[in-house]
Amino acid sequence: YTITRFYWSMRHPNRRCAYHCSILDVDNRPMFRIRVQENFDEPEQEFLESSAKVVWHKIVDQVDALRRQHGLVKMF
Repeated sequence: YTITRFYWSMRHPNRRCAYHCSILDVDNRPMFRIRVQENFDEPEQEFLESSAKVVWHKIVDQVDALRRQHGLVKMF
């Protein structure tokens, strides 16, 4: 399973970027992978966890911290 979602950037306030989400089979267990594509000239970041909730919390926490740092509207 794969999907691409556009969501707030973890590096650039007020910008969105592509989050390529997939579920991998690792030793007959699901692993949730998110590859973050900011720009073509920046390296991709990759997050890999055994839970979709855990992997997304890593991203949302960074986005929230960046937005607070720049005085932007709180996400939640």
